[in-house]
Amino acid sequence: MTRRRRALGALTASVALLAAWACEPGTGGRRAMFDLSVEPAPAPRAFRTALGWDVTLEEACVSVGPIYLYAEAGLSASVRRAYDWLLPSAHAHPGVDHFNGGEVRGEWLEQLALDLTSGERVDLGAREGIAGEARSVTIGLHPPRASALGATTCLRGHQAYVVGVAARGAEAVRFEGGLDIEAVGTKRRIQISADVVIDDQRRLLVTVDPRPWFDQTKFDELIVDPTKGAALIAPGSQASLSWELGVQSAGAFKVENAP
Repeated sequence: MTRRRRALGALTASVALLAAWACEPGTGGRRAMFDLSVEPAPAPRAFRTALGWDVTLEEACVSVGPIYLYAEAGLSASVRRAYDWLLPSAHAHPGVDHFNGGEVRGEWLEQLALDLTSGERVDLGAREGIAGEARSVTIGLHPPRASALGATTCLRGHQAYVVGVAARGAEAVRFEGGLDIEAVGTKRRIQISADVVIDDQRRLLVTVDPRPWFDQTKFDELIVDPTKGAALIAPGSQASLSWELGVQSAGAFKVENAP
């Protein structure tokens, strides 16, 4: 047996074991009604990036949803890719998502256009879930639907849109543009760790922070569009790619139990 076959066999066995754990009977629990809210991070409009740019956001909007809360921590990226390849049909298993974290304890299946410069919390109402701990969350970033909550005009047809100014020393760059994440694999599903409790009269708060979006952006490489009087974040540019990585980085989203 070749080394590659041995490795594939071991991986298949590991994935099968994970599937068996996730499908064990008796995972159902007590039903509970919890509240769900989404809000911008405090004071997200002005910040300094890791590359030394002082960024001021005049507009910042992002499409949020659907949201899924899972009982267990998500699988690593490498195991998820292997799972997709070996057992693609497992995603259809009712009540269990092997891709993320086992049992779905709560969900919100709609979409929200969130204005991050408003500072306003959006209450999504009471949701029915399964009481207990949730250790991972996935948040969808999709193009806006007509049924989305909030003013989708701020998205301009993109998953996110920003207008702002970046300054470093004597250099100032006015910029704007939209984020378009490809519908490839799971790229439009942001997975984060969590440590929250779902139960009656509990509130879960999803916080969205745009500051990590541009932490590695090279604003001096943007090209100014004279018709707009601003440098555009074009698809495939360094700014666009760093934005896509930043929106999936630690700190871009946070889920916690609110008072």
